[in-house]
Amino acid sequence: MKTLYRKLAMGLVLFLCFILGGSLSAAAGDAKYTVTPLGTLTGGTYSRAYDINDSGWVVGEADVASGTENGTRGFIWKPGTGMVNLGSLGTRSLARGINNAGKVVGYTKVSDGPGVAFTWTESEGMKELPLAGRFSDGWGINDSDAVVGYGLNEGGEEHGFRWAGATEIDLGSLGGSLSNAYSINGVGNVVGYSATAAGNARAFYWDGTRMNPLSVLADDQDSIANRINNHNQVVGRIDQYYCEEICIPNGATNECYLSCTPTGAQPFFWESGVMKELGTLEGGFGEALGINDAGAVVGWSTNGQGKQAFLWELANENAGMVNLNGLIAAGSGWVLRTATAINNHGQIVGYGDLYGVEQAFLLTPIPQEDPKDPEQPFEVKIDIHPWNHHNLINRHSWWGLVQIAILSEAGFDAPKAVDRESLSFGQKGDENSLAFCMPWKMDVNGDRKKDLICYFYERSSGFQCGDTLGTLKGKTVEGEPFGGQDKVKIAPCPLPKKDNKYKGK
Repeated sequence: MKTLYRKLAMGLVLFLCFILGGSLSAAAGDAKYTVTPLGTLTGGTYSRAYDINDSGWVVGEADVASGTENGTRGFIWKPGTGMVNLGSLGTRSLARGINNAGKVVGYTKVSDGPGVAFTWTESEGMKELPLAGRFSDGWGINDSDAVVGYGLNEGGEEHGFRWAGATEIDLGSLGGSLSNAYSINGVGNVVGYSATAAGNARAFYWDGTRMNPLSVLADDQDSIANRINNHNQVVGRIDQYYCEEICIPNGATNECYLSCTPTGAQPFFWESGVMKELGTLEGGFGEALGINDAGAVVGWSTNGQGKQAFLWELANENAGMVNLNGLIAAGSGWVLRTATAINNHGQIVGYGDLYGVEQAFLLTPIPQEDPKDPEQPFEVKIDIHPWNHHNLINRHSWWGLVQIAILSEAGFDAPKAVDRESLSFGQKGDENSLAFCMPWKMDVNGDRKKDLICYFYERSSGFQCGDTLGTLKGKTVEGEPFGGQDKVKIAPCPLPKKDNKYKGK
């Protein structure tokens, strides 16, 4: 187990180094999210958000300095209400998870005692979860009020647990003496990590019966599962190390141990036995912390500017990982460092630097206009071969022209409104048959409104025997599409055969 703790500790030190990295200005372009700072508690200086439900209620931790109350406290934040101090059962607390009914789970330090998992509701306040061991920490809660976390079991080992009703289940381990549970979905499946007999950390999926490792990873790699959604899709982190055995002479023998140096950390997405690495934002380190039921994943990754919050979407996985700092308005003062959770409405919470001070944030998607179908053309009236009711078109004519009047109406002055270069005419209306338009105006139908006369090549109009309608299409000078139709007669075409069937008795 010393190897596992040593590797995890070294990884944590390296990650903390990245936290102290520089800032990143928001990328240019239209903002996709608004940023709401969640503020701090009375007298406090920092806050962090850890979870959000589908109503947009947020939980996390913040510091407080008010009278005799000092230190870290769990909070709940609601739109219109703001941040509310959840209190503690002793000297400190923090809130890690919230379900859609508003029930909160977290950790509190009992006065003169160990830390314990708690639940909180608006009506009952904070209550210690009555687990078997002295120490416990609550991390996740589903809509059935089932809670997961970790704590000391009756044998004194730190194991993940699932608490439902009044029943505590020890989730066991993958061969080692340590396991932690971090998230539970609507059907009661649990994820977290466990030590193996070899001393590695392995992400696990607990299916209600047994703990299952997520895929088989290479030697000297660890993994942690952070969140599971209602489709049993899991996200977390894979740690990579370079390890070598170090031996120190100790009398007649050597005392040897394994020294491991972190070389990378990859966010992962797991589904149905398949582990997928999500890549990073150039820096080689990252972690997926949240996922919603649509498969949208959030977390943090490094680049040249330190830790940056990211978004990755299963529905748009070819786009890869996106830096959330590029999806908010430039000049906001924010550097979004870590995104911790995303709800089913696409709202994201986490924490970052607001003008250099660590603050919890809420990102809300800005409604985007749906891609529209090409604008439906408005209808105009046309007259093919004005002053001639036959509207005859010679489909074999090389140089013959079809004269068409585009008629003006109330609110539509054809000579002024029509973009003449946009006009097309023929069997379908898309044919490139325009010859020219007359420079002068004429009232062809006697309504005292001037009309536009244009000519089109007969041969290019694409008509076939049997066609009865000619279609004109175009746009106004402002880009609005329009169209119109009139009857046509096509020639030369064979006459219809007479019915010579004998009709006598």
